[in-house]
Amino acid sequence: MNLKTIELTRGILEVDLSNISGEEIATINANLHRGASLVNLESKGGKLIFTIEKEHRSNNGKKSPD
Repeated sequence: MNLKTIELTRGILEVDLSNISGEEIATINANLHRGASLVNLESKGGKLIFTIEKEHRSNNGKKSPD
């Protein structure tokens, strides 16, 4: 799995610890810093399972400029 092409917005990501690189860890970290929330982290069968949800901000009540 190449995490560089994944935008972590919502869902579950399984990471095989025997194949994860420092770059992939940095990609996960960067997505979390961009507003995603790590709602659960567990280890199962030699994999880390991240449950991630990104906060969706809306512009309710705001008009767009004409």
